[in-house]
Amino acid sequence: MSSLLKIDCADKTNHHADKLNPGLMPAFPSNIIAAGRKNSGKGSTIKQLLMSAVPAFDSITVVHYDPEGTDEWRDVEPAHMFSIEDLPEQPGEFLDRSNKNALVLDELAFEGMTRKQRGKVDRILNYYGSHYACSCYCIQQNLVSIPPSIRRAADWTIIWPGVDKESMRYIGRITGHDVSKLAKLCKTKYDSLTFDHSGDGPAVRLNLFREIVTKT
Repeated sequence: MSSLLKIDCADKTNHHADKLNPGLMPAFPSNIIAAGRKNSGKGSTIKQLLMSAVPAFDSITVVHYDPEGTDEWRDVEPAHMFSIEDLPEQPGEFLDRSNKNALVLDELAFEGMTRKQRGKVDRILNYYGSHYACSCYCIQQNLVSIPPSIRRAADWTIIWPGVDKESMRYIGRITGHDVSKLAKLCKTKYDSLTFDHSGDGPAVRLNLFREIVTKT
């Protein structure tokens, strides 16, 4: 046999590029990490990605430390809001594979998680996305507090430069870019750098969509 045959996975029949801005917007499904200090606009940025996807998401689920007390995500009309403790063990209990799903992990305390809870999050990023038609968005203040298995699963990493120099060094190591130099392009606390690891669009961007041309 001179070549391998392509065998499509039956769990992945509705995967697609964004229909309006392929390459510039994340493909579906994707794993997106957004990391930066508080009040930098992480939640607003993720909401804009959620609401700008074409076609639109059918269902949005939010996993939050305080699902009953927060109103932050009400404007995206989530189908479900869970704590990590209450997140169902089986994705089929809240995700319909025939739909276009999104799942937001908002500021989870990874350091204090039990082994079982950490395993849930690993499955979300490494299984739910590709096999249950679910784009996953992980929002965190400190990038390196996110477990390595989750960071490595990211298709996009969005960072807001600040006092967290270790996060910038980490991005530099995995991408080969001088992130301290790139950070100088961010003129306000709301400006961010996006690193697209998917290979579908510009690899380095300012504020999600403006390509930054770097020397290789």
